[in-house]
Amino acid sequence: MKKAIQIFILFLLPSIGFAQYFEAGILVGASNYLGDLSNNSSALYLKETKPAFGALARFNISRLVAVRGSVNYTWAAGRDANVKNDDFVRMRNLSFRSSILEFSLIGELNIPGYQPYGLAQPFSPYIFGG
Repeated sequence: MKKAIQIFILFLLPSIGFAQYFEAGILVGASNYLGDLSNNSSALYLKETKPAFGALARFNISRLVAVRGSVNYTWAAGRDANVKNDDFVRMRNLSFRSSILEFSLIGELNIPGYQPYGLAQPFSPYIFGG
């Protein structure tokens, strides 16, 4: 019985804790290079697609003001060998790989006021900077 109460409290904590003030999330996505080593500005080479990862946290100070921070990581890479239809580019044989680590700290101003409960106002436009 004691263990059941502990599990119940564990599941109840997010709803009575800082859930309406603090938000956290993760990012999983993809990045792709399109630049000087690409022979066509509209060509996207899937071989150069790399994974992207990140985490974010937002603290809602009030209904009007929030502070958001995030850390994101990916890398960009380009290889002339991936270009199939341009012999000059393939003979040039350039390549690169760069790690990208981004930190951000952003202030947010919710115009009508943030309402975390219900759908009385399903959209909350905001202004941000940082």
